[in-house]
Amino acid sequence: QRDQLNNLDRRVDQCLLEANLSDEELNEEYETAMEYVNRFSDVEVRVRNYFDLCSYETECDVSISHRESSSKNQYRLLKLEFKKFNGEAKDWLGFWSQFKQID
Repeated sequence: QRDQLNNLDRRVDQCLLEANLSDEELNEEYETAMEYVNRFSDVEVRVRNYFDLCSYETECDVSISHRESSSKNQYRLLKLEFKKFNGEAKDWLGFWSQFKQID
């Protein structure tokens, strides 16, 4: 989906350049597009975190039921995997949003 968004954004940019818009109009379009990219990145990170949490809760439920049936103590810790930053500015917000402070 991110690729689709990028492809559509490139098409829009190409059309805007062909329409001979002013620099001000092009900058406004760029800022608007970046807002959507940032929102998309935020939502993507939240969805991944949600599914990771759901997966973790399922693993915990299985672990608890297994522990109750056996006498051994087993601890399953959540494996945290952070999104890797690839150096591109467009991916910075999605990367950085993983480290927001939780109140």
